[in-house]
Amino acid sequence: MKTKKRVGILRGGTGNHYKTSLKKGGDIILYINENLADKYKTFDILIDRDGIWHINGMPVIPSDLIHKVDIVWNTSHSIFSNILDSLSIPNIGVNSFSSALENSKEMLEKHMDKIGISIIHTGRKYGCASGAYFQ
Repeated sequence: MKTKKRVGILRGGTGNHYKTSLKKGGDIILYINENLADKYKTFDILIDRDGIWHINGMPVIPSDLIHKVDIVWNTSHSIFSNILDSLSIPNIGVNSFSSALENSKEMLEKHMDKIGISIIHTGRKYGCASGAYFQ
């Protein structure tokens, strides 16, 4: 029998997107458990509003995660990806660079220009956070 990959879904945190992160992470846990349970075992990693980390409801020190999961899917703030990186815990999701691009129109435009992608400004509020489309 093949060993299931242990996937930690990190959600919550101390920031403004706490509830959004809880929902997004919960949706991912539900999807994996309903559709991919033969390949993956999920672990709910919750960071409460006080910054206390939990795994499946029990308090945990972040450095102990390396022994409990194979990878962490971060649905919270990029600072938590930085912590996981510093502990050599593989993780996917938000990182500092993508978070910075998402929150700075100027930085996004400079980066897109640098990699040769034109941005068309339409004035509409959809397409991306800045109301721009890519060409």
